[in-house]
Amino acid sequence: MAATAAQATVRRVVIVVLLAIAVGIAAIGLSGLVERMLGLADPLAGSDTTGLALALAFALVGVPLAGVLWWLLWRRLDDPVEREAPSWGVYLLIARTVSLVVATIGLLEWADALVGGRWLEAELATGIVWAGVWAWHVWMSRHAGRSPVRLASVPAVVGAAYGLVLWASGGVRALGALVDAALAGQVVDGFAGSTWWTPVVEALPWLVVGLAVWWWHLRGEGAGAARTVFADVVTLLVGIAAAASVALYGAGTLVDVLLRLAFDASATGADLAADTGDGVGLLLVGVLVWRIHHRMLAGREPAVRSAETFAVSGVAVVATAIGIGVSVNGGLAALVPAPLAGAFAPTVLLAGLSALLVGAPVWWLAWRPLRPVPPEEAASTGRRVFLVVLFGVSALVALISLLIIGYRLFEHLLEGAGPAGGLLDAVRAPVGWLVATAVVSAYHFATWRADRRHAPTARPDRRRRSVMLVAGGDVDALATELGERTGAKVTVLRRIDAETAPDVAAVMAAVETSDAARMLVVAGERGVESVPLAE
Repeated sequence: MAATAAQATVRRVVIVVLLAIAVGIAAIGLSGLVERMLGLADPLAGSDTTGLALALAFALVGVPLAGVLWWLLWRRLDDPVEREAPSWGVYLLIARTVSLVVATIGLLEWADALVGGRWLEAELATGIVWAGVWAWHVWMSRHAGRSPVRLASVPAVVGAAYGLVLWASGGVRALGALVDAALAGQVVDGFAGSTWWTPVVEALPWLVVGLAVWWWHLRGEGAGAARTVFADVVTLLVGIAAAASVALYGAGTLVDVLLRLAFDASATGADLAADTGDGVGLLLVGVLVWRIHHRMLAGREPAVRSAETFAVSGVAVVATAIGIGVSVNGGLAALVPAPLAGAFAPTVLLAGLSALLVGAPVWWLAWRPLRPVPPEEAASTGRRVFLVVLFGVSALVALISLLIIGYRLFEHLLEGAGPAGGLLDAVRAPVGWLVATAVVSAYHFATWRADRRHAPTARPDRRRRSVMLVAGGDVDALATELGERTGAKVTVLRRIDAETAPDVAAVMAAVETSDAARMLVVAGERGVESVPLAE
């Protein structure tokens, strides 16, 4: 039996790998043929007979090979065991993601060139063919009887995150170009015959296509309703942490512009205007993405909402640490004689103050260091991991900075004592990082120690030792979360007559109906039922 299962696993892996390669070969060949058909002014072969021969070879070999391999795979997927195989879900995830990225990038590059008056057949052909590949794999992943059981929601989550990145980047570019043009006086004075609008129009396809991709995956594919650990992690990383980073960077850029305008006589108007456009775009788009995903997480479990707070606090404390480090660096640079420090000392100091003025208030509002921490929150795993990671990483960076300072000091002494300003200029950057990371590490270590003192001494109830979960769909993430919440060993038996995994809250409610050490949990059409078992 074990040998048969191993052979089946190898067969599945070999088929999906060969199918992925064949689909790629076929798509490349078809893209080359479509490119030549789009060049209407040239003959089919043109002067590039080598390229045409290569495209024909790829298409005539890849398409039939992909068709045969697909038929070998598809005809077996009416068997629930085949649908449940991880290889099927992984293949669709990779194929959908790669084809979506290649198709959208090709079409967007073609649109950018079209705005500039150029016609790129290769990019348009690539976009058309790979869009067809993507649509084909979407149809397979949504097929009622042959869609994958495992990783079913992962392609939608990845696609939504990719679409978000597209429209956010397009929005930043469009807003930045508008602000740049407005500050330059081109929107009113240079409208006729001016090309101020060209960067805006070039950014619009990225905005529109990104919004379409994001919304379709979010609503049409169900990424917004996914309740898996992977979906939560992607939302926290992309929609919260990355968005907060972008917003803080934009705000810091604007504050830096104001400080340079007030205190830096060397700053030019063109540089300040360009930075202003970038800052406005980054700030507005970052805040928008941040708020959208904050509302998406509003009704989630306390652990997920706490993770959002940790994500924002982590980003803000990094910005604050950067501000402290760069400010110390710039302050020490002001003490170095001018030939050594160069002309950038005021700029460095103002940049550090900008990051500090933006990061510190956001950290204060998100973390709220003066509020009393409930004992249950102090004992939570998420908070403890967050504190340990921050003071651990900060301590490591502080150690590296200290080593660099020691190296610079001994290098200065062994090579012969030069001017003191030379040593100060050599160590000012690591001194800044040492001060910043020492402050961050000390604070979070002290907070971690205080949490340990205030956390409840009674350990959670660990009497429940094992839970056997009988459910359909992608239940791996559910089993992991169930084990973390109960402390029990979770064994999964998958049903072949159910395609959707049960809700975490419903499973937990069923588990909490009994204090038995061993329990059977069955999720089906009638809901979730629990059966206490004898030891």
